[in-house]
Amino acid sequence: MSKQRPGLWKEIAGALGLLTLAVLVLNAGVFWVVLEQSEVQRQTDLAMTLGDALQAQLGAAVRSGGDEHALREAVRSLGDTSLDFETLAFVDSSMRPLEVIVGEVPTRPDAGFRAALFAKETHLSLDGAILGDRSVVVTVPVAGAGKAVGAIRLAIPLRGPQVPGGALGFALVYAVACGGVIALFGWARLSRTLVSPIQRLKAGTATISSGDFGYVLEAENTSELQDLVEALNAMSTALAEYRVQTEQQVQTLKKANDDLHQAQEALIRSERLAGVGRMAAGLAH
Repeated sequence: MSKQRPGLWKEIAGALGLLTLAVLVLNAGVFWVVLEQSEVQRQTDLAMTLGDALQAQLGAAVRSGGDEHALREAVRSLGDTSLDFETLAFVDSSMRPLEVIVGEVPTRPDAGFRAALFAKETHLSLDGAILGDRSVVVTVPVAGAGKAVGAIRLAIPLRGPQVPGGALGFALVYAVACGGVIALFGWARLSRTLVSPIQRLKAGTATISSGDFGYVLEAENTSELQDLVEALNAMSTALAEYRVQTEQQVQTLKKANDDLHQAQEALIRSERLAGVGRMAAGLAH
């Protein structure tokens, strides 16, 4: 008993399905990175703008002789907004917290505070894992009379595309949605251009093999299948011609056989007449 083999449709659909899934997952990852980078840029611009605004406001207050209370009030006013902060803190030059609205302040200067307090430069960084929670951290110096009197730290959380499951959920939704459209379109195209023509070829071949020599298959749209159709039509025509030739040869052989039988019977009759003649001659003698 021959082994059951998978159909051509299953083979092609399986191969295309795996290839499509790989491409969709890759595209989903690329789109996720693009969307996340857009969010990173947006939040970074927001954090830098807020940091620069606070830096200018507090720097102006320091230069005009404002006390510590005025500086704290400026930081509190930003904390009273609807903005979502992970960290909003103001420290002096010795890392003493002057105002902590939310989050925690390190006890020792990190890279951001060192850049702000010692180099009087704004420091920007991204904290967190790529596939986890991340935030944009900006540390800006507050300078007055040529020296840094403190630093402000703002940390704004990054909000990626709001899809259940995060990056994996986005990849799954993207793959299912796009895969459904591609599968429907691919099924329609493969059914029209490959599966249905092969089924017609199969039916036509079965018709020829049943003895209907001379049967002509319909033309197909693709060149490869049309070549196969022409080959099968040529075979069908050749078989029809061979059948005609065979029937003619059979008729010729039958006629020759009949002539041979007639000649043999005539020879037997003549032999019998010759025998009777010899017998009559013997009696007469």
